[in-house]
Amino acid sequence: MAFQAIFQRREIKYFLDEPQYLALRSALEEHMVVDAYGKHTICNVYCDTKNYDLFSMSVLKPEFKQKMRLRSYGTPKETDLVFLEVKKKYESIVYKRRVSLPLREAEKALETGIVPIADNVNAREIEGFLRYRKIEKKVFLAYDRVALYDPTDKALRVTFDTNLRYRTPSQNPDLAAGDHGTPFFSEPRYVCEIKAQDAMPFWLLKILNELRIYPASFSKIGYVYQNHLLDEE
Repeated sequence: MAFQAIFQRREIKYFLDEPQYLALRSALEEHMVVDAYGKHTICNVYCDTKNYDLFSMSVLKPEFKQKMRLRSYGTPKETDLVFLEVKKKYESIVYKRRVSLPLREAEKALETGIVPIADNVNAREIEGFLRYRKIEKKVFLAYDRVALYDPTDKALRVTFDTNLRYRTPSQNPDLAAGDHGTPFFSEPRYVCEIKAQDAMPFWLLKILNELRIYPASFSKIGYVYQNHLLDEE
C-alpha cells in the first residue's frame, strides 16, 4: 500500500470536553465523512537526548521546533512496518518526512544513525537529524483516533484523538510492548486537529464560531514531559 511520505500543511489544535466534541462531530456531518480507517489506535515512541533537549525546547513554544518518533497503527511485531519520522513545525505550518521500515530495522536506525534505504531524500534527512544528536526512546504515547475528510477537498481533515495514554522510560516505551499506558485524564477529553493546505473554508470557521470552540495550545508529548518525565529525572 502506498503511503504519503512528505507532508507540508497547516495544523490547528483544539482541546475539547465531551459536550464540545459531540456538538462539533454533529455539526461536521453535513460536510465531512469518516475516513476508511474508522476508529483506530495510533502508537508512537517519541525520542530525545539523554537530557530531553527536544522536549524541553518544545514546551517553550518557540517559532520552530522538531521531533523524532516511531509510529505504528496498532501494536507491531518486529517484522511489521512502522514509520520513522522527523516532524518540524514553524509557527502553524508542519513539515514531516518519514520512511517505512520493519520495526527492528527502524529501531536499529535510531541506534546507528543509518537508514537502510538507498536514494531516498527522506532517509537522508532523517540521517542528518540523527547525525548531530545521540537520541533514545523516551516516551510511548497512544490514542484512539477518528479522522474526517471533506469529499470536495481531501486535503482538509479533522482528527479527534481520545483515550490518551503514555508510558515513561521506567515503564518500557517500546512499540512492541502493547498499546496500554497511564491515562492522561480521568474524564473524557479530545484533542482535535484541523489540517489544511490553505485557509479553512468559511463553513468550518462558522461552525467553530457558533460553538465557541477556539484554538488551544496543547502538546501531547509536552504534557507528559512537564507533568511526569520531570519527576523521573
